This record gives sequence, structure tokens and C-alpha cells, in this order.
Amino acid sequence: MVWTGEAPAQRFSNMLRDLTLDIGTGNPAATGLAFCANNQGGVTNVRVRAPEGQGWYGIDLGYTGEQGPCLLTGDSGGGI
Repeated sequence: MVWTGEAPAQRFSNMLRDLTLDIGTGNPAATGLAFCANNQGGVTNVRVRAPEGQGWYGIDLGYTGEQGPCLLTGDSGGGI
């Protein structure tokens, strides 16, 4: 649903915050957020929702193999 770019690692200061991503039905191979940030960046107060059996990844941090440093924070309500 949200993709922040491909390799090489030139994703400076990517930030995503205060957002809900809803995968919905009929998307069993969906990824809610494919996120990459380099040197600084982060994900704060983001929730990825999908019905049971839908969606492949909520948040994929490894799709480029060039992650970080960055910060992901969450709450106890099931978001990250």
C-alpha cells in the first residue's frame, strides 16, 4: 500500500506518522507498509489492519536489505 523506494539506500529522512492503513479483503498477498529509511527517519503511531487471513506483511523493513538507522514506535493498542 505504501512503498518508500528501492535500493540503493538513498532514503534519507523518510517519516510516516499518525496513519491507519486498512488492507481490506481480497488482498491475501498485500503488504501494508514497505518502509526504508537511512541515516534518520521513522514510523510513529501507524496502524496496519487486515481481516483474518488477509495481508502478507504489516510492515516490511527488510525488502531492500539497507535499513536504518531509523526509529519505529508504537502503543499498546496493537499499532506500531
